[in-house]
Amino acid sequence: MSYRAIVLHTDGTSSIELIENKYDGYYHDISELVNGYLEILYESNDIVIYINEEGKLTNLPKNKWGILLNMRGLSNVSDIRGDIVIVGAGELPLELNDSVYNMFSSIQQFKIVSNNFV
Repeated sequence: MSYRAIVLHTDGTSSIELIENKYDGYYHDISELVNGYLEILYESNDIVIYINEEGKLTNLPKNKWGILLNMRGLSNVSDIRGDIVIVGAGELPLELNDSVYNMFSSIQQFKIVSNNFV
């Protein structure tokens, strides 16, 4: 069973990744995308946003998408390090639902308005 995730990269780009669910559950698959242990940055009924729990400790690059997530009220962490992964909430498969796409679209628009990053 596979599912998709939006990845907000530290270089300012974003991508939709197909996750093949090669492990039992999703933890290890998403851990590979953030390159470490998972920390939930934001969670709702429809959306879960993950970051690397030890991103700052392991000196991963700062992720400027985190500033936009913070400004949109989706985070209270001011210094997010490493890639950010967004998936739909619920049971597997964690499909990207309308709420995920709408939230991502609003962040992209905010990025444009804020002159590509603060």
